[in-house]
Amino acid sequence: GRGKECYNHTGNRRFRITIDMSLQKYAEAETKLQKSLIVMSIVDMFRSNSPLGGGFVRQDRSSGLWYEIGDEAAREKVGQTIRETLVQQDPEKRAKKRIKRALNKARKAQKKPSLLDDSAVSESESSSSSCRPIHPLAKAGPTYTEADEMLAAIPPQLVLESSRDWFKPKAQCESDTS
Repeated sequence: GRGKECYNHTGNRRFRITIDMSLQKYAEAETKLQKSLIVMSIVDMFRSNSPLGGGFVRQDRSSGLWYEIGDEAAREKVGQTIRETLVQQDPEKRAKKRIKRALNKARKAQKKPSLLDDSAVSESESSSSSCRPIHPLAKAGPTYTEADEMLAAIPPQLVLESSRDWFKPKAQCESDTS
């Protein structure tokens, strides 16, 4: 649930404390199986310590009633909470995530079609260049320069080589004459 009441519920407070206690072990786990076992142990602990055996509930929006969720949804909740908490506690990961969001925004902006479609381009314009006109007021995400600056802010050991190529501009229209 959301809101102050749910956040301060005893079960949710215990959940956050348990997650905090498991973070180090999860971060040190080397395989996906090890991480899955940590997540499953947390789910099992809450299920066994719950008075009714549930431990993980969700509220039905229409009726307002609470119902128990299955093991798969509980594992997803625990795993997601651990990953989010790890990112929140590590300033480098937070910065990397912020930059990744900006880069994804730039990538999406590059994929958006221009405001003028192909039918608006005259024959003489289309024969002289394969580029489509872009409206001067069209708002895009970060420019390539801004994306490069964001990448430069990431510590080098965190940057994958392939990620440096994400936003390299395609060949300019003028150089496409070959």
